[in-house]
Amino acid sequence: MGKISADQSRQIIATLMLNTNWDGIDFGKSGLQDAVIRDPKGAGSRFTAFLKNGANMQLPDGRNAPPPRVDHGRLRPPVDRVQRAVYKGSAGDRGCSRNSTSSP
Repeated sequence: MGKISADQSRQIIATLMLNTNWDGIDFGKSGLQDAVIRDPKGAGSRFTAFLKNGANMQLPDGRNAPPPRVDHGRLRPPVDRVQRAVYKGSAGDRGCSRNSTSSP
């Protein structure tokens, strides 16, 4: 595919930023102060290696850590969930009394 574009790099950063469990990270225990804040070039170098490795962590023995397994059979497209929510939530004639005098 070639060189990554500015838009693609922003999409990757935004995806990682939005999907990281920040509440599950202890800033002090994880050593982020020293690893990232005080060594930004080293952090950038490690992050570059992570991305070049297909966003997989490399284990100390040189093997890639296995990616988490996702059961794609259990996933449904977001459109289906929205359509079901709208369908179930739309009262229409079924959910309102025909004798009701209140206006919507």
